[in-house]
Amino acid sequence: MDKRGLDQSHGLTTRDLMKLAGVYHSLKQEGDQNGWNVSEENENLQRNNFRSLLHIERISGHAIRGASCLDVGCGTGDFSTYWRKAGGGRYMGIDPLGFQIDEARRRYPEEAFMGAELLSNPDDAYPISDFTFASGSLTVTTDMESREYLDAMLRKMYHIAERGLAFNLFVIQPESLISNITQRFHEGDVRAICQDLSPRKHDIIMEPVNAEMQLHGYLWR
Repeated sequence: MDKRGLDQSHGLTTRDLMKLAGVYHSLKQEGDQNGWNVSEENENLQRNNFRSLLHIERISGHAIRGASCLDVGCGTGDFSTYWRKAGGGRYMGIDPLGFQIDEARRRYPEEAFMGAELLSNPDDAYPISDFTFASGSLTVTTDMESREYLDAMLRKMYHIAERGLAFNLFVIQPESLISNITQRFHEGDVRAICQDLSPRKHDIIMEPVNAEMQLHGYLWR
């Protein structure tokens, strides 16, 4: 199993986390706890993204029923309801923001949540899971170079997963505006990393979302 790029020193910096916390505190003041519910349009995007993560079952041929998962950057834990409806087994959500974990535990007391930033901890800090998922968590802006951050995140999530990984992110478009909130990635970088990690068992699906282009990625064993 390829362990390159899994050095836990590559985690988010204190400045990254402070900036991220500031974004969510601002959203909370607007009545939006999880960063998605400002509009019906964004709620629909969240629902679509969660459903798209579960396409890993059809694409990979690995069953979700009874399987375990690690939800990376789980926020307020809303993906857990989709996981349960699909018949999934053990669920664990991790997020680096303590107040998000507190809210997740309040909403879903029957689920397991842990305050943690994926890259800042060794692999054995997390339970080995059948699937790992990341919806929205890769869009955080960091002090790291974007390709380095993406490479480290995808490698670690794939390394932890026994069966497969599903994620989504925004790709850079010619007309993309510079944002200090949302990270975007070059499509070619995403494809190259997926090809390197799982040459024959990966799939990329592109989907237009308003003026953005969203990428859904799937890797499996």
